[in-house]
Amino acid sequence: MISWSKRIGIVTGNTFEYYDIAVFAAISTYIAVNFFPGDTKNSLLFVWGIFALRFLMRPVGGYIMGWYADKYGRKPALILTSGLIGIATITLALLPTYNEIGLLAPCILLLLQMIQSFCFGGEYPVIISYLVDNSTEKEKSRVSALIVASSLMGVVLSLVITFGLEYSLTKEQMTAWGWRIPLFLGIFNIIFSFYFKLKLTDKLSTMADSQGFGFDLNSIIKVFLVTIPAGITFYVNAVSSSTVINAFTDDSATKTLFALLSNALLVVLFLIAGWLIDKYSNAEKAMTAGIYSLILFSAPLYMLLDSSNIIVLGMAKLCILGISAIILAPTCAVIFEQTAAKNRTTSLALGYNLALSIFGGLTPLAIAALSSYDTVYTGLVLGATGFTYVFAIKLMNTHFDGRVKTSENVVLS
Repeated sequence: MISWSKRIGIVTGNTFEYYDIAVFAAISTYIAVNFFPGDTKNSLLFVWGIFALRFLMRPVGGYIMGWYADKYGRKPALILTSGLIGIATITLALLPTYNEIGLLAPCILLLLQMIQSFCFGGEYPVIISYLVDNSTEKEKSRVSALIVASSLMGVVLSLVITFGLEYSLTKEQMTAWGWRIPLFLGIFNIIFSFYFKLKLTDKLSTMADSQGFGFDLNSIIKVFLVTIPAGITFYVNAVSSSTVINAFTDDSATKTLFALLSNALLVVLFLIAGWLIDKYSNAEKAMTAGIYSLILFSAPLYMLLDSSNIIVLGMAKLCILGISAIILAPTCAVIFEQTAAKNRTTSLALGYNLALSIFGGLTPLAIAALSSYDTVYTGLVLGATGFTYVFAIKLMNTHFDGRVKTSENVVLS
């Protein structure tokens, strides 16, 4: 087991890396103007299209870096991905716009985003494997919540900086050069991530496959099905919070503030949910309860987000955040327990990243399109994804050798 101070150090590095990913969404409107000039609505769809395309690299990165971590150690894998993510972000900060180099600008933008996605596809599953594997049964939900909360803190950090810039600079200044400032701050990712990850200690698993790129198909399917609703729930809240309040305001700064406050509150709810789950329940039961709530209440709650009444809007959003916290806080612990010991990181990385590539990457694009008609469609789609978890429960209640679990071996009980 490792101390909580070391765990916090590891997830702090994850926060700065997720900042590099999340800042793309925070400055999406300015990227649209600079790299896809033309109609604002269509330009933004191009930006979210790039966001979706870069997710194609996540399974590749997850597979290669997961295998690398299983074979050579999780510490060197984390150090490698940290460096590449930071370098890609700084390069993006220096990238000339469409008006300067034409079509080459969006092409390079896509390349840099895919490099980041490749690295993060290996980074996040390695962190899950490292931290959950080194925790006791009654710590797993808190550790899981800490991992997810650290990712969302990266989102919050990107929104804080973007909101501060939008408040301090004019719209013309933000469009011309202000959008580059959050990207330049990616240098802190390199500094902090390397500092914390060089201090890690890690032992190679005795079950690691030294013969090749092995994985466990049963584990991958289970992780894949569990990740679908969790991943979509995360990206709807983290990336698309401002998209679903168009009826309330058209002001970009107000939308950024709304997204900032809702994500900051969600971080707090994650940590509270993780503590309560460890104390009174277990990860699988809590996530199951959250998924059923998602199926039942998503559509009516998202319908209320179309209200121009700030009280109704706030109450609906608070309920959505509560359900999201119950689902997401224990997710890392649940998906970790669905993997077999041999090639654990590789299998986890493949299942997790395949789900996000197919579903998570398309979420902002889908939400942007659906919300232009009615936010209830967002709720319907989100609720429907919960059925993949319902199907996964049957697989989760079966051992890897096909035996049904008993009360002595229920996951995380």
